Amino acid sequence: MSKNNKNAAKSKPGNGGIVVALILVLIFVIGMVAISACENIRANSGAELRAQIAASTNNTAAEGEEDDSISVDGAMMTYFFNDYYNNFLNYYGSYISAIGLDPTVSLKYQYTSEDQSETWFDYIMNGATQNVSGLLTINKAAAAEGVELTDEEKAAIKARTDEMDASLYGTGVKRNDIYNAMCIEALAYKYQLSKELELAPSEETINTYYENSANNYKFVDVLTFSLNYIDPESTEESTATLTKEEAQAYIDKLAAATDAESFKELAKEATLAAEPEIPEEDLGNRIDALATEGKTYGTDDFSKWAYGEEAAVNATYTEDDETNSAFTVYMLTKTPYRSEANTVNVRHILFIASDEKELKKAREKAEDILADFNAGDPTEEAFGVLALEYSEDTGSCYSGGLYNNVAPGEMVEAFDAWCFDESRVPGDTGIVETEYGVHVMYYVDNGLTDWQASVSVDILNETLTALSTQWSTAYTVEFDPSVLAAIPG
Repeated sequence: MSKNNKNAAKSKPGNGGIVVALILVLIFVIGMVAISACENIRANSGAELRAQIAASTNNTAAEGEEDDSISVDGAMMTYFFNDYYNNFLNYYGSYISAIGLDPTVSLKYQYTSEDQSETWFDYIMNGATQNVSGLLTINKAAAAEGVELTDEEKAAIKARTDEMDASLYGTGVKRNDIYNAMCIEALAYKYQLSKELELAPSEETINTYYENSANNYKFVDVLTFSLNYIDPESTEESTATLTKEEAQAYIDKLAAATDAESFKELAKEATLAAEPEIPEEDLGNRIDALATEGKTYGTDDFSKWAYGEEAAVNATYTEDDETNSAFTVYMLTKTPYRSEANTVNVRHILFIASDEKELKKAREKAEDILADFNAGDPTEEAFGVLALEYSEDTGSCYSGGLYNNVAPGEMVEAFDAWCFDESRVPGDTGIVETEYGVHVMYYVDNGLTDWQASVSVDILNETLTALSTQWSTAYTVEFDPSVLAAIPG
């Protein structure tokens, strides 16, 4: 064999090594791609977040008993995060860019202020963790009293989540994650409502509370007219045309008025003096706007006068706001009074509709639901379960569509008219269309008078706030920052 042949023979193992090395590299690359693909699948499936605990309550079980802590995994926390975010976007609507948030960019790379001390992800997460903390605390309190969701309520929530688009709540979130999270929400609402009913103050308690702070539940009706004057010492541009002395003369006339009609005529005269070229329609609107019904008590000097011993119909009170160079004169048209209107307790199931096509579908759904309800066991409890399953009113669905102590004029016109129909009796049902959509209605019963309802709400708020403090002290909630940070934003 020649030298060249020997070299050629020796070179074969070297070529083989290169091939082996290339094969190993290829295997490594394929392996890395496979691992990356698996990681992406795992991330998109939510498996990794689902395997980690994002929040949990403390264990209050006695020694030797099973751990009774309640937890939220990373996938459920992703739902809570995005639910809070979606509500935030809906609240601000088209004004979202005005507060410096771009929904097309990751929240983790946007800041709430120029000093970049907080990202929008942190801001939204802070709101979500506060909500979750409250929900878990109430769930622990409910568990301590043996309050839980019924099988019917769980089935309603399951049916509700089966119709939901899980993709709206973040990468990896599945319908079962939403179901688990919504069960926590539903139990919190159920327990809190049960405490409200249990702790509802007696009529005697309401009357005593009212007597100690009556002005907070009274109103006055008043005419209010303001007139600006020129401040010769001010360097800021002003639209005022009258000197202080000229304005004072008109205000003195108004203060001497003896009834509402003369007050309005004098207000018109003063307005024309200050704005000679004001269009007649604008002048009329300005005069109509003088009247305020149901002005509440405050800490200002006007309130002290209007709710004091000198208050009388057609009495007037004048203020000179030197800071803003303006006089204001008030005339009482109704002295302090409380609202004696009757309220009602009502449940509803809302199907939202924004156009005629959606309205047609909403009508069909409402008619089907009402027919099924009437064909079955038409009880208030059964209606509440249907509201939990179907209602698109997120403010009441968890409470079975219940609105307590609804006052006249509090709801939109058609809803209000149905509630306060004089023929209405407990157990009545019906279908009402409003600008929000179609409502399936259930009349529960009469509520308190309006002023009693206001007092009752304040008493209950104080009681529930104290209870909430007790619950949060007894049942602490801890969050895992690493799991929160891993949530896509």
